[in-house]
Amino acid sequence: MVLGDIKRGGVSVFDGNYTLKLSRDRLAAVLRPKEGESLDWSVDMDKLRAEVIEAGVEFGLLPQFIKRDDGTYLVAQGTSPRNGHKATVKVHVKPSVVRTPKVAKPGRETVDYKELGSIVNVKTGQLLLEKIPPTSGTPGKDVLGTELPARPGKDFKLRVGKGTTISEDAMKIHSSLEGKFVTVDGKPCVFEEHTVSGDVDMSVGNLDFVGKKLNIRRSVLPGFKVRCVGNINIDNAINSALVIANGNMTVGNIVGEDAVVKAKGDLCVGFIENVSAVETKGELVVKDYIIQTRVKVGGNLKALQGKGAIIGGKYVVGGSMYVKELGSEAEVVTEVSVGIDPELEEKRRKMLEEKEIWPQKMNEVIKNLSALKQMKKQSGGKLPPDKAKLVNNLNAVLPKIMEQVSRIEEMEKQFEEEKKQMINESIYVYGKLYPGVKVSIGGVSRIITDKEDTAIISFNPQLKQPIHIRPMSGDEIAEAGQLDS
Repeated sequence: MVLGDIKRGGVSVFDGNYTLKLSRDRLAAVLRPKEGESLDWSVDMDKLRAEVIEAGVEFGLLPQFIKRDDGTYLVAQGTSPRNGHKATVKVHVKPSVVRTPKVAKPGRETVDYKELGSIVNVKTGQLLLEKIPPTSGTPGKDVLGTELPARPGKDFKLRVGKGTTISEDAMKIHSSLEGKFVTVDGKPCVFEEHTVSGDVDMSVGNLDFVGKKLNIRRSVLPGFKVRCVGNINIDNAINSALVIANGNMTVGNIVGEDAVVKAKGDLCVGFIENVSAVETKGELVVKDYIIQTRVKVGGNLKALQGKGAIIGGKYVVGGSMYVKELGSEAEVVTEVSVGIDPELEEKRRKMLEEKEIWPQKMNEVIKNLSALKQMKKQSGGKLPPDKAKLVNNLNAVLPKIMEQVSRIEEMEKQFEEEKKQMINESIYVYGKLYPGVKVSIGGVSRIITDKEDTAIISFNPQLKQPIHIRPMSGDEIAEAGQLDS
């Protein structure tokens, strides 16, 4: 018997009663009885098995032969190699997908990608993607004992885009800045700037962006909400929508009673009409006019371009006000307070509310303790258990209440000191000042009753009427052009 025979076409075993053959892949060895016969299970199976081994089948021998549908008997079964798994990517943050424009405008540093999903915000250092390495696989073995090698899984290199970093072992990608996470041409990228090419409407939805700049090429439509950790630039309007920027904001115009606009930096706007709340902790620059709006400004308010008019509404300004026209011929009620930091004023309001509570609580506790002390004295120095427990509770809470009262008193002193600085701010009207305007400076108010031209409204505690109106000098009028530059 030659081993090569079994590879070419099989060999006869057991006195020619059976033919031992291999499958094409050599993963199976079978016995084929003579035609028309079957395996005689009464024969010496050990001898038959020994002849199979002698023929070269040395791996995967079965303890008991298995009859198959074609009349053969499976005597040995090899193991197939298991190929390795290819490398994969574990997505820790699912990115938005963008499409690169076919034609980019020459000379532009940034590209307005077409967004194909909502904004996915990520923080600096956040794990975005992780490569799962390929496996080498498990080798197999045929029935002749020959090892069958496994193919290792395919590997690849992670691609890195802007705003991302790859780990030293090239297995993980992190964000290198705060912004939106997208894939551009198959590369993970994080951008600090996001642009909406049209309106913020149902096709866009509410926006919440942690990057440095949010651009909206048209308007924010009624009912939508837009927030940005950085600056916001809106080419057209905010129309009865909520828009909040932790940085500066520039907007064409703001309209609608339901509009709420807040910026922690400066706010620059074309015009504002009939808005319930406009707030900025920085400076407010108006390029045309404001009509019937409630405004809070931490710095100066300037309306020196276009009409430069402020008509109707209520204005609380931490700095000074610079306008062309204040009020109107119709004597529309226009309330203006300068030198009052809106944030400080809100703290003062809350302080006054607390002032109504804590001193009263302290008096009640002291009064109750005094009554219990008198009860103890009258009862021979001993109180019932419930009253004794009440004394302990009141003694425990009293120091905390007294601490709150002291805090409020200290806040009052601070407010008084800051109030002294408020009187240094003024209102500069470079055109018409109309009757009906109510001015408040340094806690004192005055209603304007006469029309004035090019006037300065300031605070002078030495005068009988501390809020003083005087005409501007020529030099002061000339300074107006430099204020809005």
